[in-house]
Amino acid sequence: MDVLSNVAPTGVTTIATDSTVCSNIAFNLSSSYTGSTSGQAYQWQVSTDAGTTWNDIVGSTAITATGVTQTAASSYRIGISQCSGTVEYSSPLAVTLNPYQDCYCTPTYSSGTTYGDLISNVQIVGTTLSNNSGFVAGTPQYVNYTSNTALTAELLPSTSYTVNVSTGEWGSQGFAAWIDYNDDGAFTTSSNPLLNERIGYTTGTIGSGYTPGSINAYASFTVTLACTPPAGAHRMRVRCAYATSGVNIDPCANYGYGETEDYLITIQAAPSCPNPGLMTVPTASTNANDVTLSWLMGCSTASNFDFEYGPAGFTQGTGTTVSNAAATLSVTGDTATYVLTGLNSLTDYSIYYRANCGTGDYSAWSVVTNFTTAPSCFPPSAVTVSNVTTSGATVAWTANPLSPSANYQYLLSQTNTTPANGVVAGTVDVTSTGVTLTGLTSMTTYYMWVRSDCGSGDRSVWTSVATIAVNPCMPTYTS
Repeated sequence: MDVLSNVAPTGVTTIATDSTVCSNIAFNLSSSYTGSTSGQAYQWQVSTDAGTTWNDIVGSTAITATGVTQTAASSYRIGISQCSGTVEYSSPLAVTLNPYQDCYCTPTYSSGTTYGDLISNVQIVGTTLSNNSGFVAGTPQYVNYTSNTALTAELLPSTSYTVNVSTGEWGSQGFAAWIDYNDDGAFTTSSNPLLNERIGYTTGTIGSGYTPGSINAYASFTVTLACTPPAGAHRMRVRCAYATSGVNIDPCANYGYGETEDYLITIQAAPSCPNPGLMTVPTASTNANDVTLSWLMGCSTASNFDFEYGPAGFTQGTGTTVSNAAATLSVTGDTATYVLTGLNSLTDYSIYYRANCGTGDYSAWSVVTNFTTAPSCFPPSAVTVSNVTTSGATVAWTANPLSPSANYQYLLSQTNTTPANGVVAGTVDVTSTGVTLTGLTSMTTYYMWVRSDCGSGDRSVWTSVATIAVNPCMPTYTS
């Protein structure tokens, strides 16, 4: 029977499948040893300080190590012992780290922009990034704009921005965007907010069909930055893919049709008063003269907030302000609500909000939120037309029980275009639930709308149109 020596092999060198790797990209380790492995034990080690300190790689106890990753330049060696004897180490091998700029995947498409599936415009509202690149089919499917200093943006942590995008000639495009916060050369999509680098996407796809010679569709989606991302310059990727919902788009995978664009953006230092999350206005919480606003707290820890509101589309700075208003926080502390009062019924509003952290410290203003207040005056129903003659007709309607004391207004037109709710010119006031129309032109079609007038400028929406076809004037004969 052969007796094994307890002397481990010496003069072994370390081998790696790659001498330069990208952060968190796996590679394999092996050694130059090719002799008998009987009675041997192995332990791979790593050093991140050029061999001064060595640490065991957990679980790497085979003659080869597979799936090794690193986030900093490191050295590797294998320790070999024979029959529990003295451990001999291989000569160390340094594996360097590629610059992260060289580690980004190149997104691919089978057909790309050949038929007009492309990104024709990217704009981050409120920043200098606005890239109208046109919609000519057959342009490159991947464009790297990171060296173009005119196409960049400065963004604040915890802040939401509106991104406007548009397609080429083909619709059914999904869009998504990422920022490589940690500069590791990868765009990570994760349910963990501390790891997630996807900042926004379209819900579903936008546009449909083919529109030769013109942009097929436009869309806006909100992007929200993390609470405390590293300040400085980072790569942002915007990608579109045909027939793929934005939420499902991968930053690197191959798709059939579409385009990808990379930009360099700068993230500023985290503000001392972080921004709250996105606002929603549930339909059920909108009343005639008030609305319950609700928003995610996001990165904010404030309890007071400022609001500015006005007619839909108003210019910020010209609206009505509510300052230092105390919000109501949910039990879990992740949602805040506030009841905004003093509104007009049946009115379209826009609103902005910000956290008020006290002593003049504020977050940035939010993106706009729109809502419409409920009516307090309700329209009549069952509009009927009868007794049509060559010059007149009778129109009647039923009072709405929710507006029992209302008067009424009607509008008569020869054009079938529903009037806006605020229209007053051309209306006729009546106090009863019907009217006899006279002086109409024979063989002419009229259109009529009716609404309740509850006083003090409070009016309902218009009813559905009532059509009046005036009878022709028939000739008469004496014999």
